[in-house]
Amino acid sequence: MAQNHSHSSRGRHVSSHENGVVPHERYQKLKRRVCDMQTDLEKVSKELDKVSKELDRSRKRIKSLKREKELLLDRISRASSLIRQIKKPLRGRASNKKSSPPTPANNIVNTVPITHTSGKVPKKRASKRPLNAKTMKVQYVEQDEQGNYKLPVQIGILTVLSLGTVVFERDTFHNERYIWPVGYAVKRAYNSMINAESQTMYVCKIEDGGDGPKFVIEAEDQPDKPIIANTATGAWTSVVREANAIRHRDHSNSASGPDYFGFSQATIRKMIQDLPNANKCKNYVEQHFEVMKTRNGGGRRRGTGARTNGNGRTNGAVDSPVSTAPQIPEENGVESNSSNGDADGDGDVVMSNSGEGELESEE
Repeated sequence: MAQNHSHSSRGRHVSSHENGVVPHERYQKLKRRVCDMQTDLEKVSKELDKVSKELDRSRKRIKSLKREKELLLDRISRASSLIRQIKKPLRGRASNKKSSPPTPANNIVNTVPITHTSGKVPKKRASKRPLNAKTMKVQYVEQDEQGNYKLPVQIGILTVLSLGTVVFERDTFHNERYIWPVGYAVKRAYNSMINAESQTMYVCKIEDGGDGPKFVIEAEDQPDKPIIANTATGAWTSVVREANAIRHRDHSNSASGPDYFGFSQATIRKMIQDLPNANKCKNYVEQHFEVMKTRNGGGRRRGTGARTNGNGRTNGAVDSPVSTAPQIPEENGVESNSSNGDADGDGDVVMSNSGEGELESEE
């Protein structure tokens, strides 16, 4: 009996020993597994940080490339406008040469002396006339007693709703050719971006973006989806691209931002130049304008001799409105608001808020 008791006590001792060892081994395994999981989580966290940083860099790069694209499109637009300005006087000179009567051969006199040594005619020096010296003809726009323009006023296919406020303290709100006032707003018709069968009205506005102006376009048929860009060309390029896409057109999606926003219109440029503090924009080159009026008996205009004075206002302009038909905007990808294709805007039709308008002379 004593022997059985010793065996039973020994069995209880062994079983208790085994019960103590097995949980300890399981604990060690679980602990190692937890440590491995923590190591894996740390690796995954580091990979996520790398991906997040790479994503941020990619977004910044995309934003920078978009801005460069908009700037390049704006430069292309300015270059195109400059080329049109240069070609216009050249075409005029060519037509004058064709219209002049030919000189008889026996009456030709060589007035340029030829040297006996070389036998070559000395070349004439090309006249260097700056583009800014050109006086641009603009329409008369009615003003109140304080000299402020009465708005809204229709100029060509654009309706000027507000001229805004000149931000002269920051150089990014103007350049040598244009001033971009905050609060400037115009309205115009163009092809809808959601309905291929119709056009809609677009309101083009300039807002303060801090570092520079923000060009905003709001479509009347989708007012909750404004298009915002750093340049006028960038904003309108998006509109033209969407409008061409739903019509399955292969036209170029490029657009002239100054044309579509109205800055290429000489009349609108004069109105902006007449705003307070416009003369404080240090990079802007003052432009010269001549206000036109109509004859009493016809629809053609003639120069009044009235030009902007020192404070940007005009003297001697008389309003003689002539009824005109509204212009229909072109439907292709690129257009110019001026009737003759000149970027200066000669040939604008001005409609006052009373519904009367004037025509510019064709000189």
